[in-house]
Amino acid sequence: MIRYEIYLAQYGWSVLCFIGYTANNTNEICCALEDIDCNGESLTEAYGHLLKDSNDRGLTYSNVKKRRSVVAIGKSSDHASIVNTIAHELFHVVVHICSHDGIDLQSEKPCYIMGELCEKIFNSL
Repeated sequence: MIRYEIYLAQYGWSVLCFIGYTANNTNEICCALEDIDCNGESLTEAYGHLLKDSNDRGLTYSNVKKRRSVVAIGKSSDHASIVNTIAHELFHVVVHICSHDGIDLQSEKPCYIMGELCEKIFNSL
């Protein structure tokens, strides 16, 4: 598993990514979720989700007040599938940022945010 932190300076937003996780990484990811105040039912659901077969799975949780997100991308042997899951989960982050900051999802800004996130993920692999 690759653990990589992305910081989007323009938005003051931090994204902690776990790429290629397996069920064995559940506790580590859940600790990261707790660090951004994911708790109660949300944490219990995340724990159960992460314990399942991780192929083609992903999870995103954001604390918009803290401007922090945790993204987990399951292990996959299929490159196209992992790209699909990465894009899916990063889009959740883009929506969280835009919703919190009042950015129109039909403007160019969300596309630039997504592009920056994808570029930083690609450079981490």
